[in-house]
Amino acid sequence: MRSIQRITKPTLAVLRVLMEADQSVHGFDVARRAGLAAGSAYNVLNRFQEAGHATSHWEDHNPVEGRPPRRFYELTPQGRVWAAEVLAAHPIKARHQLLPRLEIRSMGGLR
Repeated sequence: MRSIQRITKPTLAVLRVLMEADQSVHGFDVARRAGLAAGSAYNVLNRFQEAGHATSHWEDHNPVEGRPPRRFYELTPQGRVWAAEVLAAHPIKARHQLLPRLEIRSMGGLR
């Protein structure tokens, strides 16, 4: 098991999603709820697994035709203790504040 050295905003966002979930959550849904790109969320989830803070499993029934099977993630009991400590030590802003701010110009679109 590797320990997690850096606590980044994506790390905190994924932790919050997993702590708020009442059941395992598939990776793309973690990314969506955390406001992250899927690749960023999966990197964080993989680090959690390597550190022993999370486990995962593939969906156990046939996925929708044309869609690959989903992988579901959840914190281990030790991971929940660790996550609570990390979140208490690193209060994070609301999810919408983690995303980059976009300003709409009157005629020029997004800036």
